[in-house]
Amino acid sequence: MKAISLFSLLLLMSPTLWAQNVPSADSQIKTAVLAAPEEFREGAKVYGYDSNGEWTVLREGSNEMVCIASDPKREGFSASCYHKDLEPFMERGRELSKEGKAFQEIFDIREKEVKDGKLEMPKDGVTLFVLSADKEDYDPEKGEVRNTNFR
Repeated sequence: MKAISLFSLLLLMSPTLWAQNVPSADSQIKTAVLAAPEEFREGAKVYGYDSNGEWTVLREGSNEMVCIASDPKREGFSASCYHKDLEPFMERGRELSKEGKAFQEIFDIREKEVKDGKLEMPKDGVTLFVLSADKEDYDPEKGEVRNTNFR
């Protein structure tokens, strides 16, 4: 009986434990926009994770930059930003990922859809900015990242 009670308690607490691992919206926004050029940070739209770890818009944007906060389920830090014209391509990748598709499959599907004219890409070139750091260089509670790398 004690084992069942303990198991039940752990099950009830698991959402609470997960929620504690998701950085605050302010922290996610602060660190996500670091991947953007400085002049676009203040008005960038930011996607991230709510207290339950669900994908959400953390902040609407007022310029052409879209940023994605680091995924709290992954080790280390990785935020990215891109021009809003790339959003349909990025959204398609998120849809395929939710379907359980692997990286290469997502790449191949989007490439085919672009070639077939089903998925529109920006007419002018756009840049994807990715900022990363090792786990020990990321403090999600304070919203601080050190020793970052751009790619």
